[in-house]
Amino acid sequence: MPARSSILFLATVAGLLGALPAPAQSGDDGPSRYRATVSFNPLLLLEPIFEATAEFRVLPMVGVAVIGGGGKRTETVNTGFGNATTTSNLILAGAQGSYYLSGNFDDGIHGGIEILYARKQIESAAGTVSSVAPKSSTSLGVFGGYKLSWPLSRQVGLTGLLQAGYGWVVQSSSQATVDSKAEPFLNVQAGASF
Repeated sequence: MPARSSILFLATVAGLLGALPAPAQSGDDGPSRYRATVSFNPLLLLEPIFEATAEFRVLPMVGVAVIGGGGKRTETVNTGFGNATTTSNLILAGAQGSYYLSGNFDDGIHGGIEILYARKQIESAAGTVSSVAPKSSTSLGVFGGYKLSWPLSRQVGLTGLLQAGYGWVVQSSSQATVDSKAEPFLNVQAGASF
């Protein structure tokens, strides 16, 4: 089953890349005004996790982004002897590549690939890292989205970004347990372009 899902994933990526139009030659939208966008995901603050993304224009229709973040999450878990509250530290790191199908780096429809790594370590009641094995997950997915910028000046603008996609997630721990699955994802970002 995992081999079939991998083939389906690769076919989706190949189809997306094969369907890309030729780069625009200064179309109606003109050249991009901005060279970088820095944004954060306000929905993750409810977790509370802070995730920031810095996207850089490398070609007129291509952006490359780095993703980083983390937070401390408190959860109630069933231990078999009743419920217990645990606190865990979460660290996120990743990258994205985007191709702007319409518009340009400032705003427009885009598609791309994202890889994201997350590591969760449970703390003991004393606030130190516990001996419980850390859990990690890595996801690789494709997405489509829309980016919109509102100019504040010639050099700076407010930016909103919405991306939806589907990724393959592999979860593991140092106790050699591995679980993999395909699942959808949603990125909602707010920030500034300059």
